[in-house]
Amino acid sequence: MAQKQVGWTESEAIDWDKISTEAPPPLPVAIYQATIVKAVPEATNEGKPAISVELRVTQRYGEAEALSRKMFDKLGFGGAAFKVKQLAQATGTSLPPNTGLEAVENFCAELVAAGPVWLRSKLDTYTPKATEADPTPAPKTNAKVDRYLSEEQSHEAAAALAGQGEQPAARRARD
Repeated sequence: MAQKQVGWTESEAIDWDKISTEAPPPLPVAIYQATIVKAVPEATNEGKPAISVELRVTQRYGEAEALSRKMFDKLGFGGAAFKVKQLAQATGTSLPPNTGLEAVENFCAELVAAGPVWLRSKLDTYTPKATEADPTPAPKTNAKVDRYLSEEQSHEAAAALAGQGEQPAARRARD
């Protein structure tokens, strides 16, 4: 008999005919509200202190439709520490006093407990590394966090996007 795994839900039927084999398209450039699901200390490739953040995007600014999409971000404490500060200000949490593991772990716990956060997304296009199976891979596009925003800043950023012709209804029709 299989042991029950922590966090495992009961068995549910899956209609595989309704499931695509393709990933959903990236979220378009817009202002979104998200919940920080997970934040953990994680070193950069160079071994410098950073935070890995998992977000669940729950709503696009100005639209009632609920979303449930994941985004990931890695925030370093070096030259790009401005994003750590943005995130702290957007969530109303205190910045860690240093990059010691305990201080960063406490900061991460505060981020997860903070509640919703606003963000502006951007699209990042890259070409995956060539492999023997795929010597000329096609470019891929991912949605990434461009900036973390306070609620007030989300209104200003949405107005700025609208000023660029990005009205929610027009975007929805185009998407």
